[in-house]
Amino acid sequence: MDSVLKRYAVEGSAYVIALPYRVENEGGILDGYAAVKDIIADPGRFFCHPDGIAMMGDGGGGMITSQIAARMADAEETGIAL
Repeated sequence: MDSVLKRYAVEGSAYVIALPYRVENEGGILDGYAAVKDIIADPGRFFCHPDGIAMMGDGGGGMITSQIAARMADAEETGIAL
């Protein structure tokens, strides 16, 4: 996945934040959700443009990403490209 993230960063002129996550229970979902909320709340701290925040994942990370997006949609939270 690192090579894919590097490609997106270079070709898309994006700042990529790759997060480690816990694998037990819902740990990864909770970790990712908290991280995304922090990034949305203070994008400058993470060198992000507030209108250019997106998330992606592969394998287990893809499942976590989809669950974060579903939680945000259910709560009608905004600030990220879903």
